Amino acid sequence: MATVWDMWQLCTSVCAKPEVGISPHLLLGERLQQCASHFTMEEKVQQRVCIHFCFCLGKTVAETYEMLQAALGESCLSRSKTFEWYFRFKSGCRSFEDDPRRGRPSTSHTEKIVARVREIIRPD
Repeated sequence: MATVWDMWQLCTSVCAKPEVGISPHLLLGERLQQCASHFTMEEKVQQRVCIHFCFCLGKTVAETYEMLQAALGESCLSRSKTFEWYFRFKSGCRSFEDDPRRGRPSTSHTEKIVARVREIIRPD
């Protein structure tokens, strides 16, 4: 699977050189389909990269959401999250990560605990 950096390079290269003759819609759709399986944090970040890609292309927020839906169907971010991230990029934000939260970090959802629960639920 493509990393966030790979997708960012793709986005910036297409935005910087629109004369390359590759359809941005096709390119974006192919990349988004590679990202669409489960909703992990990595895939959320990848979809945010794609939202930024659309923003760089001058797409409206509605067009961006429609493209995400067309490429990912039910696996895309919600309409409100798509709009939120689009307007973050519009206001100058360049980070694809969530803002830090206040309070104690969650300790109940770690890879070790998830693996242990899977062992209990699905013994091989």
